[in-house]
Amino acid sequence: MTARRPTPRCFSAALLKASRKVEALGYRRLGRFGSVRRLTRVTTVGGGAANEVWRRSRETSLGCRSDYGRDGAAGRVAPARVARDRRVQHAFS
Repeated sequence: MTARRPTPRCFSAALLKASRKVEALGYRRLGRFGSVRRLTRVTTVGGGAANEVWRRSRETSLGCRSDYGRDGAAGRVAPARVARDRRVQHAFS
């Protein structure tokens, strides 16, 4: 562990960078297990989700589009919709 960054701004930036790295690593590992084929979009909900700087930095680290949901249910509905679409696609293949 290293010392805290010299300014609050640098400290916050380092926390966000670390968070993006952990998220990207998580998606890569899920991909290895076959849970995520290819990430094409992520939807975020919550107070900071509409922050443009955060959204763009996530897009860079994840390599996909990042949207924000205005509704807390968006994070639960999107995965269900993807699963449903895959079942329908598989049924007609």
